[in-house]
Amino acid sequence: MKNRLLLGGTVISLVLLTGCEVIHHHEEQPTKKQPATTQKHHHFNYQEQHDWHFQSGHMQSPINIDTDSLIPTDPQNENNIQLHVDPDITKVIDNGHSIEIQTKGDAMINGRHFLLEQFHIHTPGEHTIDEKRDPMEIHFVTKATDGRIAVIAVMAKTGHYNPALQSILLDLKHHQSKPLQNIESLFPKHPNQYYHYLGSLTTPPLTENVEWYIWTNPIQLSNKQLHQFEAYYKGNNRHLQKTNNRRRKLNNSKATIKRRL
Repeated sequence: MKNRLLLGGTVISLVLLTGCEVIHHHEEQPTKKQPATTQKHHHFNYQEQHDWHFQSGHMQSPINIDTDSLIPTDPQNENNIQLHVDPDITKVIDNGHSIEIQTKGDAMINGRHFLLEQFHIHTPGEHTIDEKRDPMEIHFVTKATDGRIAVIAVMAKTGHYNPALQSILLDLKHHQSKPLQNIESLFPKHPNQYYHYLGSLTTPPLTENVEWYIWTNPIQLSNKQLHQFEAYYKGNNRHLQKTNNRRRKLNNSKATIKRRL
């Protein structure tokens, strides 16, 4: 059986009660994209987000996480998350607004089963922590049989070379879909906390009631790798949205990352 990455943990919840205002950031127009394995075209523009249409706007994403306003809730309220990702890639796609990686996997979130549909990359990151934005954010999009969507987000900072992200870059450059190398480098080494709130997809149709799980510990990639991803897209992040008094949680976790057969 193929190796897959297991990301799991037991968590204790805290709740953030205060809101934040919409912050608009004007990013650079994405530079000319280089060849990709497959290309699709979507009719929306990050430079014209005011033209994006959605049916409701009270639980939109992304948002700013204000860590100073976190307060504890019931310490007995435990939650569990496990994410399995197969390193064998089905396709690497330039979908017209991000680099998307299609592979197999699943997640168990609070006892509910979700299938991994794909993961994709935003440069810069979409969520902010205390109004600070990381240069990259990776979204692992999962869906349950009842249609419920959960997104597990990983932030990335510049620092050390990242072998898994390099595999993605090579697949894009050479029009191939080879297995990810050192897939564990896509996840924090010590994923002991994550933020959780209810929001939406960050691209049209901006569907709401999406569960967000954002790991607080970032991964790293080199400056050179960041610039290579920015050559495809720089500025594919949605503007921050109002929280509208939504509950946001900081979950303490004893999560571990390991491969399993």
